[in-house]
Amino acid sequence: MRSWLKNKRKEKGITQATMAKKIGISRQYYAFIENGFRLPDLSLSIASKIANILDMTLEEIEAYEKRA
Repeated sequence: MRSWLKNKRKEKGITQATMAKKIGISRQYYAFIENGFRLPDLSLSIASKIANILDMTLEEIEAYEKRA
């Protein structure tokens, strides 16, 4: 599970549905990402969008992914 992703999203007060809409994917697909079912890699496009929404860098996302 990508608890770091869920925690970051909640810190921003963003729902899964809002995240999915901003990324351009379904809420179900976003839930798969957040729950770790889309491992080991996120596409660069999706990772970039997540980084932008959460005010993170791709390097920060990569660091969290390595710890997971």
